[in-house]
Amino acid sequence: MKSISALAAGLCLAFSLVSPSYSAGGIPTLDVNSIPQLNALLDQLETARAQLQQAQAQVQALTHSSGFGYVLENADVRRMMRESLPSDASALLNRLDGQNSTLSSSVSAISDEVNAPVNFQQDSKALRERSVRIAATKKAMSEQAYNAMTKRLETIDGLQAQINQTSNPKEIAELQARIAIEQANIQADQTRIQLAEQQFAAESALLEERGNVVYGGWFGGRNSQATP
Repeated sequence: MKSISALAAGLCLAFSLVSPSYSAGGIPTLDVNSIPQLNALLDQLETARAQLQQAQAQVQALTHSSGFGYVLENADVRRMMRESLPSDASALLNRLDGQNSTLSSSVSAISDEVNAPVNFQQDSKALRERSVRIAATKKAMSEQAYNAMTKRLETIDGLQAQINQTSNPKEIAELQARIAIEQANIQADQTRIQLAEQQFAAESALLEERGNVVYGGWFGGRNSQATP
């Protein structure tokens, strides 16, 4: 505001200095002594103009988004992490998506499945196939999660490199915010992976228990309804 006021005052003074004075005969004359003052005033006006432009640039840097919040944004990384637990694994592991929505009903359904009557030939084959499916799904999920996590770390490295290439405080703040978001996403992804590991462990335990029922029933153990 001070720069704008100084600029306006300077313009008024310049106008008064350059306005021609008239002699008694009506012939315009120019005061030679005013020329140095005019030059000094022009220098002041140029300084005020530069200060005004600098102030405008500072306001622009602090109030306008530079778009650095989206630099190195990669939608494929988000998609890879969201799909790191494939749909077939979800169907395999999520025991709450059946017709019964309460936890107690789900527990009962799982228990009934484990203790169901045994057909040794069919059940032994199903156990083998299910065991392979769990192991293969776990390996595929781990590989996909690892690749996506690596890309997130590469994104963070790229954002840090961008910080070193700019001195604009607004851009630096946006880049730092993006880094914080990527770090939070990594933590969220790690939590998802841990939850998936717990689901795999529970599924493996249920598979082992079903194996005890199947093979115990075949050899005259726990389940007397076993059929060859």
